[in-house]
Amino acid sequence: MGRSGAFNVLYGRVSPKWGEAVLVDKGRDIVTPIDAIKARLISEEIDELYREIQKLSGYLHRMVADVKNG
Repeated sequence: MGRSGAFNVLYGRVSPKWGEAVLVDKGRDIVTPIDAIKARLISEEIDELYREIQKLSGYLHRMVADVKNG
């Protein structure tokens, strides 16, 4: 998923607010919310959160149905 998964985690969650000062550390070059996500979650965790957000939004179900019917 990479960057798109990180953006989905950023915008698809209510908490934590990834841009909060406590999660951003300019000394460690963590300056954006995306940097904070990548610094605190491993890629598998980002992918799992991405899939769960897609399921909860109903998007993943619609996408699978479109493939089956398409």
